[in-house]
Amino acid sequence: MTGYQTKRKNTKTYLREAFFSLLEERPINQVTVSALTKKAGISRGTFYLHYLDINDFIQSIKSEIYSVIEEHLQDDLFHDAELSKLTFLIDYVEDTFAVFKALIGKNGDKAFEAYLIRAIKRFILGHAKVSYQDKTIPETYVIDILTMSVIAIIYTWLDEENPRTSREIIDIIVKTRTLSPADLYRRESVMYTLNEIRKASDGILFDDTFDLEAALRERNPEILGLEGLEAKGKVVYDDGFYVLDYYLTYTITLPSSRSLEPVQRSEQLMVEEVFIESQDVSAKKDLVEEELVIILEDPVIDLKESILDNILLNIPLKVLTPDEEANEELPSGKDWQIISQAQYEELKEKNKEAENPFAALSNLFDDENQ
Repeated sequence: MTGYQTKRKNTKTYLREAFFSLLEERPINQVTVSALTKKAGISRGTFYLHYLDINDFIQSIKSEIYSVIEEHLQDDLFHDAELSKLTFLIDYVEDTFAVFKALIGKNGDKAFEAYLIRAIKRFILGHAKVSYQDKTIPETYVIDILTMSVIAIIYTWLDEENPRTSREIIDIIVKTRTLSPADLYRRESVMYTLNEIRKASDGILFDDTFDLEAALRERNPEILGLEGLEAKGKVVYDDGFYVLDYYLTYTITLPSSRSLEPVQRSEQLMVEEVFIESQDVSAKKDLVEEELVIILEDPVIDLKESILDNILLNIPLKVLTPDEEANEELPSGKDWQIISQAQYEELKEKNKEAENPFAALSNLFDDENQ
């Protein structure tokens, strides 16, 4: 590469970096040659050696991206067994994250957004033989829904304060492409209507992971963390009763009740809850009084609420670190000491005896007998 070519390449690099910096401050249609060259630290004359005007410059950047996409994404992404095409697309966005964020963000280029949508539709679904269950929905609608779901995921990714990795985004796209919005909502709220439970003769099975740390800490701020939450079981209708039966595993982080140091506890719970509808309360009065059943206020069973309730009920009163469990000596300081319940009862009894006005006479007759 000659010295002139190197200088030319550096000039373009400076202009690109200045351009993306300006897009963080103003819409793309407010970027001028004057502002761009000032930000890049080059003269207007140098700019015009390379580009006709600002529109020519912007088009050159978009053309580079178009060229890469056109070159690599020539087949249907979702029907690629190894998803190599989808992987390339998301990896490319990650490698040029600032570029895509600038062109698609709030101050971005609407024409570029439109191109990206067309590209996603053409290369991901345009050549695919889409198979779907509900034949009453026109194919064009199905394709648009699937295409925009991918676009929405990319947009959300670009807008994240701490962006996820490309592998996480690929995983999200793959997992969500076969789920309807209702399915996605269910996986979050996990609410089963009584009607659908009654219709399922063998019950409704579930085996899923959940992210309920925020919801749990909202109900109990002292909880430091929750991870690895999994629930496996089923909900079934049986002669007027709705039975929720599942196995719950998770790792919870709690403050030590002695030192407030964080303590991780791995928990395993077997949960069985029996629900009845409000109109059945009179007929099942004995069970209600003995608190063997839960009365449903709404015609749904919320698995998430059940999980949260049982985790909270399972929090122990005494939480210690391994070192604290091994060391029975409790903390103490000047004029203070932490004591156990047994020590407290013993001290209380001694103080009671000391305060007895006849305590001094307790050994009187023993002395006389000697």
